[in-house]
Amino acid sequence: MEWQVPLDQENAWGSHGNNARGCRLRFSGLRFLRGTNRDRAYPLEESRTVSGISKATPEQGEYRFKQDWGPDEWFHLLIQFQDEREFEVAADVVRLEAII
Repeated sequence: MEWQVPLDQENAWGSHGNNARGCRLRFSGLRFLRGTNRDRAYPLEESRTVSGISKATPEQGEYRFKQDWGPDEWFHLLIQFQDEREFEVAADVVRLEAII
């Protein structure tokens, strides 16, 4: 998954020391992937806007979020978008990379 700033936008991050054009999440050892559809009541631009990234328990249900996680505790990464779409991913490794 990756996000990039439009080429015509300068200093998108508000820091002149940050010259990244975007960021990428690179997953390896994928174990689980689930996606939902967007709510079409939202404008299409909202499909690009991330509204939240959370650790969630692998079990589906109402109470999937915890305050404290153990160092070896398995979790899913839940990525939510402004248009109500979600991606839920579990992998052995996920790396955050700058796109220069």
